[in-house]
Amino acid sequence: ETHARLLEAAVACFSEQGFDGASVADICDRAQVSKGAFYHHFESKQALFLELLQTWLTTIDGRLADAQQQGGSAVDKLVTMVAALKDVLASAQGRLPLFLNFMLIAQRDQAVWAVTAEAFRHYHELVTNLLRQGVAEGSLRTVDADALAHSLVSVGLGFVVQSQLNAAPVDWAQTARSGLGILLRGLQAQPSITVSDMEVSACKSS
Repeated sequence: ETHARLLEAAVACFSEQGFDGASVADICDRAQVSKGAFYHHFESKQALFLELLQTWLTTIDGRLADAQQQGGSAVDKLVTMVAALKDVLASAQGRLPLFLNFMLIAQRDQAVWAVTAEAFRHYHELVTNLLRQGVAEGSLRTVDADALAHSLVSVGLGFVVQSQLNAAPVDWAQTARSGLGILLRGLQAQPSITVSDMEVSACKSS
C-alpha cells in the first residue's frame, strides 16, 4: 500500500513540478509517508521515476503482446494492435506532463534513456516482423518493412501526444483505426479490408 501511494504521489508531483522540481520531501508529503518509508521502497528519486516509466511501458507491451498472440494474418494482427491503442491512450490520460518528462530526462540521464530506447527498439522490431510476415505470406505488398515500422511507431507516439494536447472532443482510438484502415488498403496485396471492417474488429476485441 505504501509503495502504491508513493507511485501515485510521484505521478502528481512529477506532472506538476517536473522531475527536477519535485523533491523526495514533496513526494513523501503528498503520499503522507516518512522519508524512511520512501527509502525503504526506493533507493532514490531516479529509481522511483524509472519504475513509473517501466510500469507504463510494460502496460503498452502487454497490450501489444496480446495482439501478437491473436491468430490470423499479419493484417489481422495489425488491426488488433490498433484496437489496443484505446487502452494505451487511456493509460496516458492526464499524464502528458509526466510522459514529456520521460522524454526530457532521457536526453541527459543514461538509465532513463536506456529504458526508453529499448522500448522503442522493441516496438520497432515487433512491427517490422509483422510487416515482413505480411510480405512473406502475400497479404501485404513488398515494402521496406524497417522504414515503414519506424513511421508506424512514430504515428503511434503522435496519437498519444495529440490525444493529450487536443482540446477538441476527438475519439483518437477510432481515428487511429480509421487511419490504419486507409493505410492497409494501400499496403495489401489484394485490398479487402475497409474502415468498417476495422470498426467491427475493434468492437470484437473490446
